[in-house]
Order: sequence, then C-alpha cells, then structure tokens
Amino acid sequence: MNIFNLPPSTIKNKSIPKNAFYEYTNSKQQQLFVDYIDKIKWANNLSVETLNLDGNDVKEIQVFDVILKEKKQIDTILKIIEKSVPYHIIFIISFEKEVMLATSQKHNNPVNENNAVIDWMFETDWFL
Repeated sequence: MNIFNLPPSTIKNKSIPKNAFYEYTNSKQQQLFVDYIDKIKWANNLSVETLNLDGNDVKEIQVFDVILKEKKQIDTILKIIEKSVPYHIIFIISFEKEVMLATSQKHNNPVNENNAVIDWMFETDWFL
C-alpha cells in the first residue's frame, strides 16, 4: 500500500517472513505472529542512497506494510519488530479496508546492538 506516494527509488517491495523475528521472541510471542499477522512487507527504504538526502540524527527509515488477520495484539507485535530492526520504521497496518499508521522513537541498546530500546510509540486511529 503506497499511501505516502514515495519516489520509485525508495521501493523495496520485499516480503519479510514472520520467522525473521522469532530469534527476538519466546514461543508465546511467536504464536502472536502466526495468529494475527497475515503478511509483512518491506515496502520502502528512505536513506541517502534512495533519496539523496542525509539526516543528522536519523540516517535511515524503513516503511513496513503489515497486513493483519485480526485486530489483536498489535502493540505487542509492533514492539517486537521495532526492537529487532536497528532502523526507524513507519508501519502501515491494514485490516480489511481499515488502515492505521504507527512509528516509534528508539535508540540502540548499549549492551546488545541487535536489540533496540523503544523510547516511545505513536499510532493513529484506524481510518479508511
């Protein structure tokens, strides 16, 4: 879903298997991905390479499309994904004809570089 009308140079359009996040989860959390997520797609990459714009604090932003099977446990699932990806992410979450956007402010974990620390999360209401 391209609701931002981003330039073609940013398009990735690659499926992300749900099990790519399993190393950051326990079996109960893995079941959330199975039960509530239909698909995850890496839609866009916003970086100096794709936009020719350099940021000071944020070097790269990913755009992920998340298609839900059910509107449950969304915050928990997004936190798992956020912690496992070292870049900032804008989520476009869809369920049937409804859409919600979400993002967070995060920083690298000083003890474990493979696990980000979420400072805060923001999400919109559902819209059509």
